Amino acid sequence: MSKKAERLRQPKIMCQNIVAHIGNHIKITATFDDTGILNFDTVNNIVLTSKKFLPKYILALLNSKLISYYVYNFIYSKAIRTMHFDRSYSGKIPIKDISIENQRVFEIIVDKLISLDSEQKAIGYKKTDKGNKMKHEAGNLMKDLDEKIFTLYGLDSKEIRVINETYV
Repeated sequence: MSKKAERLRQPKIMCQNIVAHIGNHIKITATFDDTGILNFDTVNNIVLTSKKFLPKYILALLNSKLISYYVYNFIYSKAIRTMHFDRSYSGKIPIKDISIENQRVFEIIVDKLISLDSEQKAIGYKKTDKGNKMKHEAGNLMKDLDEKIFTLYGLDSKEIRVINETYV
């Protein structure tokens, strides 16, 4: 097995390569993979080489409003066409260096979101009472995650309002 294939069999973050531009913002789409699946096409793989960060902490940041806002406004300079989310861009994201114990708070929320997504997938994302309840719960978890990330990065209420208004 090649070294690249061996590296990609590790637990990793998988990100959509071409970023979705939605109105006046972008949405970075990332998920966690611990199955050892190999993919090379329209997905970028982030394998952490440092034990300093938990993969699901990084995943939480990548899927947050704050990081999408930052990447769109300060890395892509508000571009609207064919923005690739590869190493040269993802490597410019400022990652808050916090203790592993504090990272676990984010990991717990990410695990709940992954579990909810699996449950929704099992029912085919149907708009049933159960499906709607899970969607609502996922929305609340994402809101909680965003609030924790805003606090982590020290944003004030005005900055939070600007970002939240962007994602209406």
